[in-house]
Amino acid sequence: MSTLTLQYDEIAAVIDPGKVIEAIQDIYGQFYRGAVQMPFPYHFEPTDDSVVHIKSAVRSGDQYVVKIASYFPGNPSKGLTSILGLVMLFDGNTGEPAMVLFDNALLTHHRTAAAGAVGARLLARQDSTSALVVGVGTQGTLQIDYLLRVRDIKTVTAYARKPEAVASYLAQQSKKHPGVDFRAATGLGEACREADIIVTTTPNREPLLMAGWIEPGTHVTAVGSDNPGKQELDPALLKKSLYVTDSTPQCAKNGELQHAIAAGVLTEADVHAEIGAIVVGDKPGRTDPESITVFDSTGLGAQDLAIVNLVYDSCRKE
Repeated sequence: MSTLTLQYDEIAAVIDPGKVIEAIQDIYGQFYRGAVQMPFPYHFEPTDDSVVHIKSAVRSGDQYVVKIASYFPGNPSKGLTSILGLVMLFDGNTGEPAMVLFDNALLTHHRTAAAGAVGARLLARQDSTSALVVGVGTQGTLQIDYLLRVRDIKTVTAYARKPEAVASYLAQQSKKHPGVDFRAATGLGEACREADIIVTTTPNREPLLMAGWIEPGTHVTAVGSDNPGKQELDPALLKKSLYVTDSTPQCAKNGELQHAIAAGVLTEADVHAEIGAIVVGDKPGRTDPESITVFDSTGLGAQDLAIVNLVYDSCRKE
């Protein structure tokens, strides 16, 4: 077997967001049904302010994927990007490497944004027209790019602690999506009350969204909590919502569920469903327009397997 090797620009050239959404939705169903297995994610901290994540997944007798992604916040001062990493795809029968992708988390960014779109497709009201994005970095940008593919959003409000970052985000996104009204939040609580869909994308370690701010009928996707200690949502919000996870055991350790369990307001048994159960029809998604829905997206190795396969198949067709 010859091993394909791709660099960032080559990978970016073959990403099709529409296909990514469908692949991520499908892999959620496969994972739920047991066709894809995942070792628990592993991380370590080489320095006081850096972290390395390792995720993997295997489809028995077919393929397995291993992803290594790192975050070194001091890198820009050294002329390097703060996020680095690679993804490796292997033949599941022989262990031979089929492809190595030096993507610097590009695929992670896209599969995470696609997960948000799947969550909104299955849980947000179909008549949703307004969105709030909390955090205006790469993920805050892509989450809206992908959300616009599944809901007819007319207004997007952006919130971040740095006004200059919000201004840059609004200018960039307004140019990219001229039919959408992008505006800055004047206050987070007020912005939450006015949004049909809220997406949180921060590395916070304390609640940003309080339960009392979220109106009936709102959908919330939280993608920032992917490690022990990270938190964006008030545990009381999970308690009063139709709460859905990507992987309940993973969310109990790394996601918003860890804090709800610690606060004594939820257990794993209180989770409405893993999203894969909704994908395959074993559990309902939103059934009441007045429900608050929450999708806790911690990121799965299965998602990495899905998006890497899209790249691999695209390269083989060329």
